[in-house]
Amino acid sequence: MYEECKACNGTGQTGSVVKLNCYRCHGEKKVLSYSHGGNENETPKDTSSIWLKINAALHNYTVNSIKINNRNIDIRVGSNNCRFIRWNNKTFMEQNKEKDSYYAKQAKNGQQITWIMKQDQSNSWGLIIDGKIKRY
Repeated sequence: MYEECKACNGTGQTGSVVKLNCYRCHGEKKVLSYSHGGNENETPKDTSSIWLKINAALHNYTVNSIKINNRNIDIRVGSNNCRFIRWNNKTFMEQNKEKDSYYAKQAKNGQQITWIMKQDQSNSWGLIIDGKIKRY
């Protein structure tokens, strides 16, 4: 499920910035640095499973809320008619299919695309496509 670690190139070596997809290489070790602003006490496995759970809920139109860490979080609909969830200082939003972009065309063709944006308006963003974290 996880891609090869970009920080250690699959060697499992520590000392470099451990990214979200390092779980396979680094096992249960704590993340040394989170570029996505998550909790430093979370393991990559914990965070990615929550992100994928949010992604699945956003694309299941029969679901109106999701339970994360024993807390119900409502799925909301924005002015652009896209479903979104705010969690852990991030906004997870489905791709707007009404746009004229590469990703909108992919979403129209059935791909499930979720954008992850930090709520501090920084340029930090992430992308989940068809249940795989592509960028964070």
